[in-house]
Amino acid sequence: MDSAISITITLFILSMINERIANFIKLQYSETKKLGISFGNLKRKTTGDDEKNREKRILLVNIIVGSFVALALRADLISILGHFDAPSKGIGWNQGFIWWNIITIPIGCILTGCFISLGSKFWHDLLDILLLTKNLKEKIIDQRTYKPGLTADQLQEFVLTSESNLAMLADAQYHQNLMSLPGVLAVGTGILNYNGNKIGCLEIHISNLNFSSQIMPSYPVKISSGYSVDVPAKVLVTGQIPSVHSVSAADGIANSLKVLGSGTLGAIVKDNVSNEIYLLSCFHVLNGSTNWNSLSDKRTIIENNKDAEVEIADLVMGYRTNQIDAGIAKIRSGIPYSNNSIGNPKSFREVKSVDSVNEIKVHFLGSNSTEKKDGILYNDTWSASFKYPDGSIWELTDLVVLTQIDKLNNSNKPISEPGDSGAIVFDEKNTAIAMIVGADDFFSYGIKIHKVMKSFDISFI
Repeated sequence: MDSAISITITLFILSMINERIANFIKLQYSETKKLGISFGNLKRKTTGDDEKNREKRILLVNIIVGSFVALALRADLISILGHFDAPSKGIGWNQGFIWWNIITIPIGCILTGCFISLGSKFWHDLLDILLLTKNLKEKIIDQRTYKPGLTADQLQEFVLTSESNLAMLADAQYHQNLMSLPGVLAVGTGILNYNGNKIGCLEIHISNLNFSSQIMPSYPVKISSGYSVDVPAKVLVTGQIPSVHSVSAADGIANSLKVLGSGTLGAIVKDNVSNEIYLLSCFHVLNGSTNWNSLSDKRTIIENNKDAEVEIADLVMGYRTNQIDAGIAKIRSGIPYSNNSIGNPKSFREVKSVDSVNEIKVHFLGSNSTEKKDGILYNDTWSASFKYPDGSIWELTDLVVLTQIDKLNNSNKPISEPGDSGAIVFDEKNTAIAMIVGADDFFSYGIKIHKVMKSFDISFI
C-alpha cells in the first residue's frame, strides 16, 4: 500500500508540471501555426464534431508535453515501477545507463506521458482513495473498531480521526494528573506499534520501574460523537531527570569563566540584516553566570584546544525561555571560521509529525566526537524538565526527541554525550532540524532549529 501511495504521489506531482506547461501552450498557441505545426482551436469551446476534435487535440498536447517532461526528468514508468518501494530512485539522469535503455527510456517516458495526461485531479482523487483505504485497513484490524454499542456515525468519526489527534486528546485530558504521580518525569504523545501498524499513544517517562504500577494500560478519551476510544499508554524508564550537557573544560567552546562547563560550537551563522558573523550554541554554554534572565558581564568565549585556550568570540545575545536555550557570540576579527566539518549547511526546516512517524535518520557532530553520530527522530514534540549546572530545574517544551536503537538489548540510548550541547542536528539531506540541549539515559533532546533561527533572525553562512 505504501509503495502504491508513493508512485501515485510521484505521478501526481508530474501531472501538475504537465498541466502547467500544457495550459500555457493551450492559451498561447490556440489557433496559431508554429514551425509548420497548426495547433488549431484549443481553448474555445464548440459543439458537435468540432468539440470532439478539440478535445482530441488537447489530449494529444497533454500526452506529448507529458512525454517531454518525463524525458527531461528521465521519469520513465518502466524505471519507476522497477523501484516500486522507492519510486524517487527511478527518476533522474544520474542513474546508470545500459544499452537497452535506448529503447526502454523513450517507451517508458511515453507511458509516463500517457498516465500523467489523465490530469492532476485524477491522481489527487486516487491518492485520497489510497490514503483512506490505508487508514481503513488499519482500523479494520484495530480491536477498538468493534466495541459493543458503536453506531455507524461514531464508527465513521473514529475511522476519520487520526491517531495523532487521539493521542493529543489523551494528553490534554490526562497530562496534569499523570505528571502529579510520583516518579513520572514527562508525559506526551507518542507512537506505538500495534499488530504491525503504528497507532497514537500516551508516552510516559518514569524514573524507576517501581512507579509503573500506578499507570493504566490505556486511557479512554471521548471524540465529539460521544464514542469512547482507549488510547494505550507506553511507559519508558528513562532514569533520573535529564541534564543539559555541560562538563568541565573539554574540546569545544565555553565562556571563559567556565561557570557552566563547556559545550559545542553548533554552527557559524550570519545576521540576516547586518551580515555580521556569529557562532551559535546553547545559552547555558555561552553565558558566564547562572542568571538566565540577562547576559553575564564576562562574555568572552574560548575555544578549548589541546594546546591552548583561544579567545574567539564575545557573547552578544542569548536567553532561556520555555522553548529556546540559545545564544550567539560575535566572532573576533582575524579568527578563521568555517562550517566545513558539518557539511556547510545552507538550509533548515521545521520538523513535522510525519518525521517521527517515519523515524527519519538524523546525525550530528559534537565536540566530543571524532566522527558524526547517527540516530533517529523518535518524537517531534515533547516537554521535559532539565537539571541545569547550577542545580535548578527548568522545563523546555516542544522539543524533538532523538535516540539510537540498541538492537542487542532491544532498548533506546541517547545519541549525545556531555559536551554536545549546542551541536546542530541534521536530517539525511543535511538540512538542519534541531540543536542538542541535553539527554537522559534513553533519549537526547533538541531545540527546534527553525525557532532559533527565526528568533535571532540568522541563517547559515
